[in-house]
Amino acid sequence: MSQEDLFCAKRFDVNNDGVLDESEVNVGRLVIAEDFFRNHKGKASHYFGPEYATMSVGESVEAICKNYKIGRAH
Repeated sequence: MSQEDLFCAKRFDVNNDGVLDESEVNVGRLVIAEDFFRNHKGKASHYFGPEYATMSVGESVEAICKNYKIGRAH
């Protein structure tokens, strides 16, 4: 894990317990997706498909995040 990864995780660790719980992960995912689509909208269709070229930032974030579930290996 890099220093950048740790900095990013700390940003979303609201309760400062050193572990990102499900709600913190979901907020982080939304914030990072929104940041990507605001700053790199032109690249969205390359990474996610041609339908993203015509979507708004909000629609793109919703489409990316709506079906994503946290999976943990046990």
